Amino acid sequence: MRDDLFDLTYFTHRDARFKADAKVSLQELAEKIDTEVAETKELLPWVKLAVFGEFKSAKGSLRHDDNVRHITGCEADYDQGKMSFDEAATKLRAANIECILHTSPSHRPDNPRWRVLAPTSKPLPKEQRAGLVARINGVLGGIVAAESFVVSQSYYHGHLEGAGEYRVELIEGRHIDLASDLDAGAIGKSGHKDDGNGHDYERADLTELTRRILSGESLHPSVGPIAGSYAARKIPIEACLDYIGLAFTAAHQPRYGGRWDDDVVRYVRWVYAEEARKTVTPPPAAPSIWIRGDVLTSTPSTPQEWSVRDLIPARQVCLFSGHGAVGKSSTALNLVAAHVLGRAWLRYDPRPGPAFFIDAEDDTDVIHRRLDAILSHYEEGSPSLEDLHILSLAGKGAVMATTNRNGIVEPTPLYHELYQRAGDIKPQQIVIASSANVFAGSEMDRSQVTQFIDLLTKIAILTNGSVILISHPSLTGLNTNSGISGSTQWHNAVRARIFMKFVTNGGDEQDNSDLRVLEFMKNQYGPPAQSLTLKFKNGLFLVETDGVSNLDRLAREEKATHKFRTLLARMLDQNRPVSAKPTARNYAPKSFESEPDADGLKKFDFENAMKRLFVDKIITVKQYGEPRKGWERIEFV
Repeated sequence: MRDDLFDLTYFTHRDARFKADAKVSLQELAEKIDTEVAETKELLPWVKLAVFGEFKSAKGSLRHDDNVRHITGCEADYDQGKMSFDEAATKLRAANIECILHTSPSHRPDNPRWRVLAPTSKPLPKEQRAGLVARINGVLGGIVAAESFVVSQSYYHGHLEGAGEYRVELIEGRHIDLASDLDAGAIGKSGHKDDGNGHDYERADLTELTRRILSGESLHPSVGPIAGSYAARKIPIEACLDYIGLAFTAAHQPRYGGRWDDDVVRYVRWVYAEEARKTVTPPPAAPSIWIRGDVLTSTPSTPQEWSVRDLIPARQVCLFSGHGAVGKSSTALNLVAAHVLGRAWLRYDPRPGPAFFIDAEDDTDVIHRRLDAILSHYEEGSPSLEDLHILSLAGKGAVMATTNRNGIVEPTPLYHELYQRAGDIKPQQIVIASSANVFAGSEMDRSQVTQFIDLLTKIAILTNGSVILISHPSLTGLNTNSGISGSTQWHNAVRARIFMKFVTNGGDEQDNSDLRVLEFMKNQYGPPAQSLTLKFKNGLFLVETDGVSNLDRLAREEKATHKFRTLLARMLDQNRPVSAKPTARNYAPKSFESEPDADGLKKFDFENAMKRLFVDKIITVKQYGEPRKGWERIEFV
């Protein structure tokens, strides 16, 4: 029996408004199923061998097909009441399938109902799930319920208090995704005749399905295709229920007792709702908003906002490219940490606030080590990084946008999850590494590139921050020093672009592996920035100035800014006003220099700090005392 862990999801209620992610072994899952007990079926939890995102349906449910990020196994349900638990176990064991076989809450010895949970050897795309269920269905003779093929289908697990028979069995074998020899006998949805284009409902064999209901051979697996056939042909649901109801009543099957309202009617309504969702006509596009020039210029224009002052504009996307292992991710992680800590980044001042760091290439251990180096650089003894939100997608499904057959770029559930979370938290900066992992379209297609950047811009506008997309240049991009890969639209579509590269000796060889050049290739709304030479030191890249690290200057500026704010707060608390006027006796920089805890900072240090704080609108000047005297003091905004 395998002891390795795999991911799954628990839901506490059928509405699935909340979920609990877990990592368990097959043995642990079997023990949980065996010990779970409740008074009624509705109080039992649900389980699903899959990982879900945070994108809720219109009804607020997390449990729907679009929200499944990847699967870690498949489930098959049997409710026909004929094949015994032991017979199913024998068939699964003979097929050498590793799985859990357990009776469902409504099982009785004379009316067997059970389920199969078969984990996969690794996380797989959800599109592969139907084929895995078909393998199990073939082993069992084509008897599993049709809803077993629904991607997000989850099931109650556990048993009811006082239940007569409840069984859980672990079956050793191979993972279901490794059992390719079972494809020859695989059976898809029972009663369907698939035309290969997904329109199987329209070709359902109604005569055969009705016979199965009448004979008691099949209820759920037959009701679904019948309802789908009626719904696909736009036949009213009342007529469908009448047809199924006649067969249901004529069957005189004891095991059908009490299942009309709870099972059949609910299932038919669900099928109709799904069919309606497929064929819904999108609403007409909202009319474009045209603005007359005189109306636009009738009010003062607003100044340009920056996520990183004079470098990365707010509400826009910045492309950050560079050769593999050049240091893009660690440098970008330094930036988001600077946003959260309110510190300088290289020679620039990021706007303080929350930040996201999404990395599809490195795991959390790597990110953790890099953060330790960053915090050590800033000399943060007890840092508060609660506003830094990190998501590692290394080895997981990281695609945020795909394309359909018409070349239209479509967002995935992961994109919707990011959009929703960004709207809730409003990060100043979002770093995504890298474009090859998150964009499944063609990097050579100008239209697709533009559409993808538009999706990221939508997030930047929502947060009033910026999005930095990390990318890898092609060989041509490296040789021509353009720093891009694919279409030139990558350069045109973004409003800022950074290129990080190795320092060379004039040829192709690296002159010093510790040195990098950071070139600012585009700044749509500000002055061109000078290139920076960086040197790797103590785990991160820092600015080099004539061979001497700029760390001391940056550290002194940060120290002065922090000390200015500390001393100002104390002065205000002690009712000791300080002025921004150089001629005043209580001129703030001069007063602060004379304080015993000025830590060696001089008047000019505090003057520069005061200028930065005024520019950042952290401090202001207000009048106090008698108006006729015109006294002014510095206060916090």
